[in-house]
Order: sequence, then structure tokens, then C-alpha cells
Amino acid sequence: WTHFEDLKQLSAVVLDFLLSSDDLQVVHEESVVHAVTCWISMNCKTAKQERDAWARFGPLIRWPMMETFRIKALLGMAYSEGVHDLLMEALLYAVSNDEEKGLMASNSKS
Repeated sequence: WTHFEDLKQLSAVVLDFLLSSDDLQVVHEESVVHAVTCWISMNCKTAKQERDAWARFGPLIRWPMMETFRIKALLGMAYSEGVHDLLMEALLYAVSNDEEKGLMASNSKS
């Protein structure tokens, strides 16, 4: 996405579909975070709507694909408790060795 203002036109269903697609390709996952943040700021009028939107879209962001310093920077932002948990999980993944990553991947599938 290069024109984030165009995101306002998307329904939550369409954004959900795009974010959950295995075909979604981005250079930096942070651009997905930015797109979701923009969509939420343009479409959610209350704090509850924002929390609900983060609860819906946060798990669709591939947080572990981000660089560790970016994950740490995002931890300071108040997205939602659920997003904070996802960021902590991504940070744990980033500092894990390959064997531990394999265990995490197999546990998340069960």
C-alpha cells in the first residue's frame, strides 16, 4: 500500500481478507502495521471500536517478521493488550534459537 488514505474505503471484511491472505507480500511488515493503524484511525470512532479492531487485525500481522528493534519500539505504543502480547511473543521468537523456533511453530499448530 502506498496510498494509505485509500484504506478508508475498505470494509473490515475486505481488510481482514487481505491481511489473512498468504499472497500478501510486503517489503517490511511495519507497512502492514502502519496500514492497519491508518485504517483504524480513519474508521473507528471510539476507544472500544479501536480495541475491537486491534483484536481482529492484530493477530493477522506477521509480527515475528519484523526486526527486533522495531518490535521493541512498537511495545511502547498503546495498541491493545492483545497486540502487546503478540509483540512479546514476536520478541521471544526473535531471540530464540532454531530448535526453540521449531517447538514454538509446532505448539502454535496444535
